[in-house]
Amino acid sequence: MRRILIGVFVLVVLILAYFIFTYKPSNEQVAKDFLKLHKNHYEQIFKLTEEKGYVSIQWRDEEKIVSPSTVKLAWMRGTPKHVKVDNPDLENIIKYSRDKDLTQIWIRKFEDNWIVMKAFRYQEGGDYMDGIFVFGNPNNDKFCSPQLSASKCYIEVSDNWFMVK
Repeated sequence: MRRILIGVFVLVVLILAYFIFTYKPSNEQVAKDFLKLHKNHYEQIFKLTEEKGYVSIQWRDEEKIVSPSTVKLAWMRGTPKHVKVDNPDLENIIKYSRDKDLTQIWIRKFEDNWIVMKAFRYQEGGDYMDGIFVFGNPNNDKFCSPQLSASKCYIEVSDNWFMVK
């Protein structure tokens, strides 16, 4: 009887170890986990961006990313297209982002929504993809469904937060 109990225990441990080391969360779960950690940070970054009058910014932390290039760009609303800002003042946004352990920001306001591009990376079918979010109230006819399951549809992952699929 003791041998049977030991055998069952070893089998359960092996099964648990297999799942622990081979489990890969879905892309939707990766997005939810990322947002759980950073959605309030991004909402604050949107406010800081709007306070500066910018409608789009791109920043990459050269101190934490191995790439030799530094990105620090901003655009203001313009007609018919946005106007690039020379030497944008992003210091408060950069300090806040670094304090929240974000190494890059690429956001753009489109209509009444904020688009967060390159929020994180994930793997799909052997290719690396960039996670893209929309904050706000995107077009209702673009929500993912059996009829619209191709690319560029939205999956709600949190209140007012959507992942672009």
